[in-house]
Amino acid sequence: MHAQTSDSHGDVNDIVESYYPDIVYDTKNALHWLESGNIVFKAEKCDLGGFEYDDLRSEDEKIKGYVITTEI
Repeated sequence: MHAQTSDSHGDVNDIVESYYPDIVYDTKNALHWLESGNIVFKAEKCDLGGFEYDDLRSEDEKIKGYVITTEI
């Protein structure tokens, strides 16, 4: 599904925010985990084509970083 957007970045931000309100918070968390070495990508690819990684976050960070999606 592709959303039609106008030339305004504000409109795009509103659309993204309506689908995924915590995107900025979750993205900052992910960047922090990568920069701090809590998530480390390996050179090997996994069976699904992505990269394998070591997840060195605490259990609390893993729980708080988990996003639950629901069908509406």
